[in-house]
Amino acid sequence: MGLLMKIAFLSYFYLGLDNFGASTYVQKYLNVLSRMNNVSIDFYCPYPIQSFKKIKNVHYIYIKTLNIPFIRFFQFAFKISQLLKLRKYDIVHSSSGAGMFVKNVDFETFYHYEPFSIPNFNAWIGYTLSRVSLKRSRHIFAISEQSVTELIQFENRRRELISIITNPIDCMIFNQNHNFSTKKKEILKGKDEKLILSVGLLINRKNPFLLIKTLDYIIKKGINAKLLIIGNGPLKQKMILAANEKKILDNIIFIHSTGEIYPYYCMADLLLTPSKKEGFGFLYLEGPACGCKFVGFPTGISPVAAKKNLGIVVNDEVSFMESAHQILLSGDRTGQEEFNFIYNNFSMEKFGKRLISSYQKYLNIRDGRKF
Repeated sequence: MGLLMKIAFLSYFYLGLDNFGASTYVQKYLNVLSRMNNVSIDFYCPYPIQSFKKIKNVHYIYIKTLNIPFIRFFQFAFKISQLLKLRKYDIVHSSSGAGMFVKNVDFETFYHYEPFSIPNFNAWIGYTLSRVSLKRSRHIFAISEQSVTELIQFENRRRELISIITNPIDCMIFNQNHNFSTKKKEILKGKDEKLILSVGLLINRKNPFLLIKTLDYIIKKGINAKLLIIGNGPLKQKMILAANEKKILDNIIFIHSTGEIYPYYCMADLLLTPSKKEGFGFLYLEGPACGCKFVGFPTGISPVAAKKNLGIVVNDEVSFMESAHQILLSGDRTGQEEFNFIYNNFSMEKFGKRLISSYQKYLNIRDGRKF
């Protein structure tokens, strides 16, 4: 048996009451790590975590800061840097850029690299500090070939010092064995209506106005359809105006957020993912795992998913609309073969084994001996 592996897991996300968005994946990562033998995890967060479900082998460390976003950010950064200097960790495992808070610490790994950032001041600061962290790490775990390319191109990292560990989804939740036909009938008033789903922030990077254009195109092609949009953002009101001008507003349902997203994947006849820039793109796996094919652009994991018949990847908006119409017309859905591909390559169970194996490799843990 190997010696105890000590991991510091950093997150700036608020792990709140809902089960939607980034906090969901932070909890799932911790679940995976906690299942490993001989692993001790210290989880650092600048928010109270009373509502966060406790996980074995995880020690929760609440870093108290002033409740002012800008000040909280730097207080947390300073305190984390000091703590990590004092405590000897084998791995600093950071969630989606939280490694920005360890800029003064020479640590072994930075997990997981996402090259883009939301264009606002706080995100710009975070991304800048994140790049400093990358330069101080001896090995990096990236989430896709796209990330590797950008690490080499923009961060001047050598390929042999980068490993790819693709992000996981929870196949126990996202699977096609759930049946929500009754709930679907409550949403769709017409007997022959199709349900189109979109999930994500209503911001420019997500390209949400293409949703309106696509729904209009599909309706004009003679398909009776409803578009269910799960997400919110500054472009919502403009989208409502655009839909109203096209006289299709009655065919759109907005949901701000939801505790459980998988029922909507299971109900949907099509998943639209109009974003042209994604770090990874969980949607390209979650929807198809529930039987729902996607139409999207070549970003994140989508090209890999499309090669395995999980959806269609296009290069322009006209093809996007035509492909959406094609899937709805054919009624095409993913089956057991596609689910097996997702499980064997992206499930939590497979991810956990790859993650701990990679950690052991780069820490040189062999036969109970540490580096």
